[in-house]
Amino acid sequence: MNFGNLKILARAYVPGAKVSVVSDSVLNLLLNQGVVEIAALTICLKANKKFNVVADQREYVLSSVVGDFLIMDDPGVYWYNGSSWKQLCPVTMKWLDENRPNWRDEDSGNPKYYYQESDTLGFHPTPDTSLASGFHVYYGKKPSGMTTEDQYPFGGEAEITHLSILSEAILYYWKWKILPALNKDGTDNFRLAERAFYNEITLKKAMLARRPDISASRYNQMQGTKIR
Repeated sequence: MNFGNLKILARAYVPGAKVSVVSDSVLNLLLNQGVVEIAALTICLKANKKFNVVADQREYVLSSVVGDFLIMDDPGVYWYNGSSWKQLCPVTMKWLDENRPNWRDEDSGNPKYYYQESDTLGFHPTPDTSLASGFHVYYGKKPSGMTTEDQYPFGGEAEITHLSILSEAILYYWKWKILPALNKDGTDNFRLAERAFYNEITLKKAMLARRPDISASRYNQMQGTKIR
């Protein structure tokens, strides 16, 4: 569903949100913000990117090295040690402070841990060598935003067809967020709209994760039960 159709349905979903009450500018902002939040909650725009390692540099600005970064994905960050890729362990600065209290003073070497604090991506130990494309980040990217009627929420000029199931979630987000502007944020409708949005996200996230081709694969069935 493109931007134009979303805007038509948005007015229909909330009859009280007439143009005289809620401007098109507000409508556009809320729909686009809904797309961003849905992209973060579902990680539906999976991406990965490599960036250069600078010797003895502990921290990097995420928005500079991964310009469309929105949220970290499950694989996290990998480091190339010169011969193979190694998955780094995700931690927080607090964890390092509590478990490796002298970590800021330790020598450089091969990174084992990474942390993300706001727009900062840091590594420990600090890399001891520079390397082109030596870090590999797996993440969910931020949608570019819709500005014209024929653009799509997650694909810009071209629709990403398997993400068309998220249109309802965008409209639920709009319905939930516009109610305060209509002085209905203290009503049952507001709480119901919030719940409907998150229920829709849970449902559609599960649908996006389904892989019946994998579960039906003869190869996977022959693997038997995995023992861990």
